[in-house]
Amino acid sequence: MDGQSDNYGRVEIFHYNESHNGVWGSICKDGWGYDEARVVCTQLGFPYVASPFRIPYFGPGNGPIHLTNVACTGIETFLPDCPQLHWGKNNCSHADVVGVECSYPQPTPVAPEAEEGFVRLRDGMSNDEGRVEIYHDGEWGTICDDFWDVADATVVCRWLGYMRASKAKSAAFYGPGHNFQPIWMSSVNCTGEEEELSACASSDWGDNQCSHREDASVVCTNLSEDEGELRLMDGKDDNYGRVEIFHYNESHNGVWGSICKDGWGYDEARVVCNQLGFPYVALPFRIPYFGPGSGPIHLTNVACTGTEIYLPFCPQLHWGKNNCSHADVVGVECSDFQYGPTTFPAPIAEHTTALAGWLIAIIVISCLGFCGMIVVFGAVLYFAKQGSSNVTSSQGQGYPTAATFSPGQPPMELPPSYTNAVASSFPAEKDQSCITTLDELKQKE
Repeated sequence: MDGQSDNYGRVEIFHYNESHNGVWGSICKDGWGYDEARVVCTQLGFPYVASPFRIPYFGPGNGPIHLTNVACTGIETFLPDCPQLHWGKNNCSHADVVGVECSYPQPTPVAPEAEEGFVRLRDGMSNDEGRVEIYHDGEWGTICDDFWDVADATVVCRWLGYMRASKAKSAAFYGPGHNFQPIWMSSVNCTGEEEELSACASSDWGDNQCSHREDASVVCTNLSEDEGELRLMDGKDDNYGRVEIFHYNESHNGVWGSICKDGWGYDEARVVCNQLGFPYVALPFRIPYFGPGSGPIHLTNVACTGTEIYLPFCPQLHWGKNNCSHADVVGVECSDFQYGPTTFPAPIAEHTTALAGWLIAIIVISCLGFCGMIVVFGAVLYFAKQGSSNVTSSQGQGYPTAATFSPGQPPMELPPSYTNAVASSFPAEKDQSCITTLDELKQKE
């Protein structure tokens, strides 16, 4: 609805329930991404999806919001066939309704006679997507998804005549190759500028430990990059990697660049994952875990609330010049699933603290003699009393015997009471009277 052409607009679905005889309604953005948009376009007769919209770009509509938390695999032909749908009551508003842009069919390319290094796409729903296969030594084979990313996929798409790759898919997204097919390439590492895939750095032909469950795939497009588009680079799967954003400025016509770690945290990572179509963020990275990258560093001091659906919508962004280096670029791991709580070891128990005190006592007694014995026995009593009070204190504050963090609050550090339970086990002051007595004894000698 409300698009200027029949291939894009706000998505509405017709639904019957107990309160009415059937009415058109909208779909909430929760869970909405590329796969869900693909199913909508397929159901409407379009073989391609150009873009999913997670904002009311085509107006908010005024009917009920029928669906939320839609999760499709992308291969369904009818939206209600998707494995996860939530009909009825929800907390969404008309500011959360989704849209889609579908694309018209493209002419089927004529397959050339295979030559060394040729690539092709297999088992996709359209000509611009599918499992990547490469021709080598007289035989078509697949490519392992180790380190497969958008730069690698773009080389494939450009060779096939498309402008670029919009997605690099892994884990045999379009199905595995045949068992008798070789897996020709692995650990492919393209810059994105190579003219053919065989020119990219990779392991030797056929030298890998991969299975066809790891076959790499691509989605190609003839649409140019949009300002603020995101991609994840140099991860082994499509749900994690170095975060890069596409940006235009006065010095260039648009280029991919990284984001500096200043201000980067869980809320910012959540927005990235949402924009990329993942409902959950597993972990933000504030180190170049996925490599430093080589382009400009476009952004620093990013500050999001975590509810934005598009990174440039975050209330605080600093574009352009900054003091960051490629040792400061960030990454993210996104997830289709909500992980269970993560549990960390409990603080040191009373008996452990007491045992440590006795061991220290034995060592010090042998060195200090009678005066040391007095000090050490006092320390042992201090340890036992302090360890008991700390454990009691931590339980009184509501902390369990093991530190548990729920999804949505990643464990960045243990609560202060836990570290205090260890740190406060050591007296802060020394027995000055004993030290003075020892000095006097030395003077007497």
